Amino acid sequence: LQRLKYVDQTVIMIIVFTAFSESFAQKIFAPYSLSTLFQLAAIMLGLFALICMITYYLSNVLSFSVEDRITALFCGSKKSLVHGVVIGKVIFPDPAILGLVLLPVMLYHIQQLIVGSILAQRFSRQEQ
Repeated sequence: LQRLKYVDQTVIMIIVFTAFSESFAQKIFAPYSLSTLFQLAAIMLGLFALICMITYYLSNVLSFSVEDRITALFCGSKKSLVHGVVIGKVIFPDPAILGLVLLPVMLYHIQQLIVGSILAQRFSRQEQ
């Protein structure tokens, strides 16, 4: 089973690498400045924060226990790069366009990993 996990991750990595390589080869990102990338990252971070707040607020309104609120927070805000890549590959078969479409998904994924790690440490400290 452990080997299948690596096969799955390798396939996703190859799809993402191919899409971004093709995008750079066709100069899809050329019209965009570094500030555009930062703006996109800020928008994705805002979207992630909004989803987290809505999830946590709803779980609070529904009188979830603290443990269930934390679970809802982590599960409700997670959107996997794996799903985004597979869906994007079906909808956008051209690898160059797929690279452009996957950029926000990749930024969101990275941010959810970083923020999720920070939140997990914070909740762990509060429990102790």
